[in-house]
Amino acid sequence: MNDSTPDKGAPDTRSPDTGTPDRSIQNQEAPNRAGAAVAGFFAGGIAGFMLTEAFAAFSHFVLDVTLSAEDTPALVAVHVGVPLLAALAGALICYRLASRRGR
Repeated sequence: MNDSTPDKGAPDTRSPDTGTPDRSIQNQEAPNRAGAAVAGFFAGGIAGFMLTEAFAAFSHFVLDVTLSAEDTPALVAVHVGVPLLAALAGALICYRLASRRGR
């Protein structure tokens, strides 16, 4: 296929002045994806923090075991790691959802 003629099924995204492909259509979606990733990061972090606090409340009230970070440093790692991993997962999920076309 000749590069100077656009495909009949695809819309022509060439600049009328220079004839080069117009990248402004692709660049308009980048802020939407970045904003979605930031919102997903915060939402995932909040969800991860709530998950760790809910588990701590469950273990205290139902199991009658109070978790202390002074006794086990692994609890500190879990208390930091779970919200961080949930935040990264939320950012990735929202970024991918914002990248989808249609719907």
